[in-house]
Amino acid sequence: MKETAYSKKLKDPRWQKKRLEIMQRDRFSCQSCGDTESMLAIHHRWYDKGREPWDYPDNALVTLCESCHLDERELRPGEEETLLRVLRECGFLSVDLNALLTAIHYTHRSSPWPKTIQPTTMEWASPSGWPTLIAWVINRKSSTGEDGGWIWEEYDRVAKGQAVK
Repeated sequence: MKETAYSKKLKDPRWQKKRLEIMQRDRFSCQSCGDTESMLAIHHRWYDKGREPWDYPDNALVTLCESCHLDERELRPGEEETLLRVLRECGFLSVDLNALLTAIHYTHRSSPWPKTIQPTTMEWASPSGWPTLIAWVINRKSSTGEDGGWIWEEYDRVAKGQAVK
């Protein structure tokens, strides 16, 4: 069987080093199911055209077992399409998508947003908290009819140490 250019890159010492660093960071366990017994792979959460496999930031890489890695590669495109469809069916416009993206961005990265935000003590600092965040954004849109511009008002409130509406 002919070796592809990409598979050759995965033998590069720079990739092998990066791969080991990510596995060590993830304690040699699948970050989806917790498996520590199966063969592990390093999954790229996204690809940038022309970028070498080892030239990604650490947060772009995650350790997955073979089964979860296969699921991620095969199921994710359909899940992403379903998410977009649901957002469209909920009436999300581009301004609402911007609000949602902003909320995710500021809860996932370093920012003035606190790790826990009231009104209902929602842990939003990791992807496990995002369903609650998304539900809150959808609920706010459906209950108030507001467009996504409100997210900036909330961001300003939190940055000033004020309570979230």
